[in-house]
This record gives sequence, C-alpha cells and structure tokens, in this order.
Amino acid sequence: MRTAAEGAQRLQRRVGHAARRKWWAPTAASAPPTPRSSRTRSTASTRPSAPAGACARRPPVWRAAPTRRRAGGSERYTRLPDLRRTMSEAPGRRPIVPFLRLPADGEPYLAGQRCTACGAVFLGRRLACSRCTARGPFEEVRLSRTGKLWVYSIVHQSSPGVPVPYVAAIVDLPEGVSVRCSLIDVPPDPAALSFGMPVEMTTRVSQQDREGNDVVAFYFRPMREGGA
Repeated sequence: MRTAAEGAQRLQRRVGHAARRKWWAPTAASAPPTPRSSRTRSTASTRPSAPAGACARRPPVWRAAPTRRRAGGSERYTRLPDLRRTMSEAPGRRPIVPFLRLPADGEPYLAGQRCTACGAVFLGRRLACSRCTARGPFEEVRLSRTGKLWVYSIVHQSSPGVPVPYVAAIVDLPEGVSVRCSLIDVPPDPAALSFGMPVEMTTRVSQQDREGNDVVAFYFRPMREGGA
C-alpha cells in the first residue's frame, strides 16, 4: 500500500509536469508583435453610400410666380399651398361604426345583411353565412330601432376619459340580431333595470375627428311612453 508521503510526492510531480507543459505551450501572447509599419488600415466603409444628390426628406415643390418680378429681372419663387386640406370634404357627420347609417332625410338606423339562401340576418357586412355556409349573395336590410334588453353589466372601471359607472348591454332585435351597446338615460342601478325590458335606439355625437367631423355613435335607452 502507498503511504501518504508517496501520494503527496506523486501529486507534486503531476502538478509540476502540468505547469511545465502550460509554460512551454505556444499562445497568442507569446507570438511576436506585428510591426507597426506592416499594419494596414482599411479606408473603405462597410455602410452603403447614398447616391449623389440624395437627401433624407423630399424638398418642397417651388414654382415661379411670373406676375411678380424683382428689380434685377429674376423671378420670385413662392411655395404652393397644401392642396390636401382644400380638396378634403367639408366637415360633417361620420358614423362611429360602418353598419350605422345616417341618412340626410330620415332617422339613423343599423344596417344588416340577409343571406338570400336561408334568410339569416347578421349585423354588418358578411362574406359567408354562418347558418348555411353559403358565400352569398347578401342583401342589405334595415334593422329595427326597437328591441329588448337581453343582458346587462354595470361597469365601474374603464379606460381613461370614460365616465363611470355606465351600463353595457346586449339588445335583441326582432330580426334575430344581437347588438352590443351602451344603455343610457337610465341610472346604473339593478333596481332600475330588468331583463326583457323594451328599449329603443338613439344617436349622439360622441367626439370629433382630426378633420373636425362629428363622430356619431348609437345607443339604446328605455322605450319612452308612446314609442313604437
């Protein structure tokens, strides 16, 4: 059996051999340095160069105004006006959703699509019928302005700028269409709401867009006395 002294001597010899091999091994640090005179520096850039005369932004269009001339005879250049604002439509009313119609000589209404194959009615534009899977054709129909409250929820926390609490509801129309909407002109209290209560559609201006148009949104409210 080996003694502790023999084991220590053998371990010391292994450590010494490993140290000598590491010292004699060629490394990158042991390589002779490259003379400064033989070093070359690349002057070519890796970035693609911009074409001659190119600029980041397109310059404005300038035209000559021949009616106004300076004393030296050179023409005076004036900048053309922005035609995008002058060619845009005059401010008016815009629906907040594409299936809300705002006729000039009638009451606003919701537009639905009826499948000519099976007669199913849907809210908004459709590409295929979910009942008979037919790919049209569809015809536009005018949906009723009255319905019944199917379900509601009183919202107490919403996006910034939206006053709370308010009533979010789903209304069933006689055509078999369900409409998600906000219920107004009623206190947000379960005591004032009941499932199946008759409601009617109304419209209000909710905001204005960048062009100054009034954005019209639709709502539902409890049907007033004498309503259809």
